[in-house]
Amino acid sequence: MNRKKIIDNFFSFLNGNVKYVILTKRSQIYSEKNDIDIITDSFVRFKEIVNLFLKKNNIYLVQEIHHKNYGKHLFFISFFKNSFISFNIDVYQTIAFKNKVFFGSSFLLKSKNKEKNFYLLNNNKISIYYLIKNLIKDNISSDNLDYIRNNLNQKSDHFKSFFPSSYNEIYKNLHEKNYKYFFNNRNKLLNELLNNCRSFPYYYLFLLSYYFKRIFNASGLIISFIGPDGSGKSSIIKKIRYSQLPFRNIYYYHFSPNNEFNPFDKNQFIMNRKRSHNLFISYLKLFYILLIFIIFYPLIIIKKIKSSLIIFDRYYYDLVADSNRFRIKENMLISLFIKFIPKPDLVFVLSAKPLLIYSRKPENSLFLTKKLLKNYQLLLDKYNFIKISTNNNLNYSHKNVLSKIYKELIKKNEK
Repeated sequence: MNRKKIIDNFFSFLNGNVKYVILTKRSQIYSEKNDIDIITDSFVRFKEIVNLFLKKNNIYLVQEIHHKNYGKHLFFISFFKNSFISFNIDVYQTIAFKNKVFFGSSFLLKSKNKEKNFYLLNNNKISIYYLIKNLIKDNISSDNLDYIRNNLNQKSDHFKSFFPSSYNEIYKNLHEKNYKYFFNNRNKLLNELLNNCRSFPYYYLFLLSYYFKRIFNASGLIISFIGPDGSGKSSIIKKIRYSQLPFRNIYYYHFSPNNEFNPFDKNQFIMNRKRSHNLFISYLKLFYILLIFIIFYPLIIIKKIKSSLIIFDRYYYDLVADSNRFRIKENMLISLFIKFIPKPDLVFVLSAKPLLIYSRKPENSLFLTKKLLKNYQLLLDKYNFIKISTNNNLNYSHKNVLSKIYKELIKKNEK
């Protein structure tokens, strides 16, 4: 089964069971780059029907992220042997921006056409919906204005109700393809729109509930990749950037929570192994590292609350396996301090055959590479981390990592 088939089956199941209309352009429904926007008359009813579909088709809800604009982002996954297929939906009951309501569900649900398996917004409402959407998102472009113009209905009174002062100019400039008018008057049109829309009466109560849910049910994830140099950490982290992931943002850190970095800069963090400090300096450096984690980790938690994926390339555990890399002499405090270091949600230990690792990064001797692999194996056994083999195709290793991330999110969502 492919992504298109799953989406077709999903909407076939919705039809007749729940009222909805797709707001996404018809040409973008199957695109992996786009979410599918939907408006429905009831979140509760919609979720009940979706849950029935998921159970019948062995599909999982990976993530449910609440938006400030009264929407929910739903991210679904279906596993097939060593692969998976995902699709995303943004579902709304009201189209709003901050404390202003633009469209209720009844307004848009009245104007829908069935095309194949889908209920799509008809031409009578497409133009006004997309113009308002693009004004709000500051996404005015020639392509978007062409789409609005091509679907423009001269008989529609909706423009007049939203833009009582400017609707004639809007019609005129759309028909004449004078798009400079919209680029130059975006703020004026947006202010007119906001002044002519009703306020949402419980906006601040909604915001309080919204932040409360995010704080106590953080939808972000903190993961770390550890292992010897040459095990494939950087390669897999780079691949994650282009993956379909259910997070608002991705942040990258190297070893500690104060060390944000760009994983695509080849010149960062080139390893140059040197002689370890004496025991006294090593103790001082350890206390400094512990202090850094205590001070800066709350900022990581805040990003997690904001539905972000936080990726660590190396973590404190690397210090346990290879203290010399950090010029710290082996001592008892290294293992003791683990108790005070915040734990990521997932820790991936990357491993491959010693000769392969050595061929990738010959900075370490083959003898040292073998020793480090044993040390990381001890960590793996002790803390029940996730082992990822990078012996073969890194694309397979990357998919394995994504699969573990999805399954962790499914577990969190089911709780």
